[in-house]
Amino acid sequence: MTALNIFVLDHAALIVTDSRTVPAGNAPPFDHAKCFTIPHLRLAVATRGKASLLPSLVRIISRFAGDFEAARALMQDDIRAFSAVPYDDVSERDAWADDWDIIVAGWMSAENRPAAFMICNHEKHGLSAWTIHDIEYMLSTPYIPYAVKAASFDPVGQAVALVQAQHDCHPREIGGYVTGTFIDGEGISQIVMGKVVEHL
Repeated sequence: MTALNIFVLDHAALIVTDSRTVPAGNAPPFDHAKCFTIPHLRLAVATRGKASLLPSLVRIISRFAGDFEAARALMQDDIRAFSAVPYDDVSERDAWADDWDIIVAGWMSAENRPAAFMICNHEKHGLSAWTIHDIEYMLSTPYIPYAVKAASFDPVGQAVALVQAQHDCHPREIGGYVTGTFIDGEGISQIVMGKVVEHL
């Protein structure tokens, strides 16, 4: 599981993730980046699923899309075909075959504004599989109702508290560092916003 929190603000899109990766078997968890930036396309990509999915997806978008709008069209039209490619790398092939969520946030040059969308290969969130779902303001998963009060929630100021609440409900799967990725009209920045407190 991954903490995936996306906010489309007036001036920027913000992706907030944790860093914990839990390997199969009894191997201990480790920290792994869950959001990669593609600065020349003015977008960032985050995934939930196996760790090998994210670099594979970034290569695909970098090769076949020229901006955020083209990445959105690529995901809508061709993602099913990319997921069926017989990749040489077994971990990459397994990552595409497993359940996954893909989040892309970026800057729409034509409309001069931030935007984001999600696409999944399953219907566990109650959304249609293989379909683009535009994020109008916020998507927070796993959803913790008491952690996000729409009227007063400050995505930047309360991002660490949000991921902490997600960790508290899923202590094995969510944890590590809280990373914020900002995409605006000037470019992309990525920072560690804080660290999850482990309750032993």
